[in-house]
Amino acid sequence: MQRDPFQLSATPDRIRALYSARALKPSAARRALELSTASPPREAWRAFLARGFLLVGAALVLAGILFFFAYNWADLGRFAKFALILCGIVAAVVGAWEWGERIAGQVSLMAAAVLVGALLAVYGQVYQTGADRYELFAAWALLVLPWVAGSRFQAAWLLLVALVDVAVCLYWGEMLEGASDDVQIAVALVLFAIDGAAWLGCELFARRFRWLEPRWLARLFATATFAPVLLVAVALVVDHEVRGASAVLCLIAVLATSGAVLALRSRGERRDLYLVALALASLAVLLGNFVGELLFEQAGMREGGVLLMGLVVVAEVAALVAILRRIARAGEA
Repeated sequence: MQRDPFQLSATPDRIRALYSARALKPSAARRALELSTASPPREAWRAFLARGFLLVGAALVLAGILFFFAYNWADLGRFAKFALILCGIVAAVVGAWEWGERIAGQVSLMAAAVLVGALLAVYGQVYQTGADRYELFAAWALLVLPWVAGSRFQAAWLLLVALVDVAVCLYWGEMLEGASDDVQIAVALVLFAIDGAAWLGCELFARRFRWLEPRWLARLFATATFAPVLLVAVALVVDHEVRGASAVLCLIAVLATSGAVLALRSRGERRDLYLVALALASLAVLLGNFVGELLFEQAGMREGGVLLMGLVVVAEVAALVAILRRIARAGEA
């Protein structure tokens, strides 16, 4: 299905193509080129700088709060510690309520969610609860879940998923330290399921909720989905000690997810070159490591293997670029 030409962005190449096809007059083509290459107006720069400074300022304030507690920990009483953090949380929540869905309100709610983690950390240090680190991050994610669910802010959802991922990794490291290698490798599948569910949610609800329309969050979740299973799949190919059902499932997950992305995101209106490049790069990494295993370990080649491996990498990169260019041109047609 071809895309509506009126939905395509006005790039200089497309404008020149229209002029060459005599669809634009010379004066209209010159004006279109000026508009397509013009710098953003002063209002756009002002809005961009205001948002940027707001985000940087909020990050610096939160970092200052954490360093304040670290430096003055011994001089502060327990009630002073709790009072300061609670005052910060209340102020951030009030700001989020006052400014609503504007960027200032969303950043305020994000700050409140971050301070909840600081409150839990201070509570654990003051009363020495003996809780494991994974319990801190799990409780943190659970407490901020209602705020995140109502925030309509992509960064807040990123924070929530990151907290869940950290909790899972810490649980595997602290509670399953002496487990078998197959159980240890299974953490990659759990992370694949968590980040994959978040990625799928972004894809399914992007057209229903406007705040999910920017693609950066879905692409970030997609990268996080591929990363753990790809690392295990590469280890399965090159390391003879990595075996078991979990490692094989990681390899299947990489192949199946890459195939699904190439089938669903390489054509039509849902085309996404980043996701296609991510899937192709994952397959190229697997293929390159498999060829390297054959050359260096199975065939015992050294100098000749390095030369052949270089040719394989060049061929993979060339094929990847050619496929992406073909898909990009098909989308512009």
